[in-house]
Amino acid sequence: MWQLCNETTPQTIASIDHLFDRTYRVDASRGETPGDGLGLSIARQIMILHDGTLTAYASGEGRICFEACFFIK
Repeated sequence: MWQLCNETTPQTIASIDHLFDRTYRVDASRGETPGDGLGLSIARQIMILHDGTLTAYASGEGRICFEACFFIK
């Protein structure tokens, strides 16, 4: 299992359920962050194709954690 946690905004925490949706961006109207919103969707699909999981969850106030698990057959 691999885990990474970062400080983030309340908007990102509120959007955790949609972070892995293709082309989803937390605040696309600002345009501050370049990209098309594909990265997390592609990462999750790669994990699934290799019999793994990629999840995100809130860890305290203003913190988001991503957890990647590979399952050995």
